[in-house]
Amino acid sequence: MKKIILITFSILFLALPLFSQDPEQSAKLLELINEERQKAGLEAYQTNEDLQNAAAIRAEEISKVFESKRPDGREMHTVYSENGIRVAYYGESIRSGYETASGIFKAMIKDPSDSSSILDMDYTHIGIGIYKNSKNTYWAILYCSLAE
Repeated sequence: MKKIILITFSILFLALPLFSQDPEQSAKLLELINEERQKAGLEAYQTNEDLQNAAAIRAEEISKVFESKRPDGREMHTVYSENGIRVAYYGESIRSGYETASGIFKAMIKDPSDSSSILDMDYTHIGIGIYKNSKNTYWAILYCSLAE
């Protein structure tokens, strides 16, 4: 009986994904970013399901190739059109190793490139993707202004 339980548990454990998205931390980072924008007198970033999906794809991709190109060599902006998003202006921030929204936010706000993206008045929308595997946590933040 113990062997059956152990085998069943092992099969269930192996069936669990070795990665995850974290909608709670994604929402928290959006909240922190929008608070910073509000302090600067800027409008809050908006998001939508398509942007969140695109960011989730990029977060998983950077776990394989940590750069602003996609693993197949294409430019990162192709993730927008693949998810039905028409953009006029776009950017991306990628990070790894931060477990929490507050941790990554503190690092981003200290980085001139990331803080300028957070406070960029030309961006209106954001997608935040988080990919966790057994080795690390990867964050992809997609900034954009949607095309009319």
